[in-house]
Amino acid sequence: MSELLTLHGYFVRCVARSDKVGFSLRDGREFLGWVTEAQEDRILVSWAPGPFDDPVGDGDDGEDGGEWVAFTSIHPGTVGHYDWTVRRWVRMPG
Repeated sequence: MSELLTLHGYFVRCVARSDKVGFSLRDGREFLGWVTEAQEDRILVSWAPGPFDDPVGDGDDGEDGGEWVAFTSIHPGTVGHYDWTVRRWVRMPG
């Protein structure tokens, strides 16, 4: 339970600072993007565009609506954010 609260607090801070975050999911995907909302047991993420993503076309605003990710689907020890002050990725403490 305390791990969930730690993740919640970490992601709340990332939302407030608009940090770019990254982590591995148990389904094999690697997430890179932004957390737009943090709840007690899950987060709403917005994926960063990939190098092969289609550019925004006619009638497309480029918004994918995000994806809810449960904390239990995140591999422990893989969570980090980009710290602009030191210009590098920093792992979540703990």
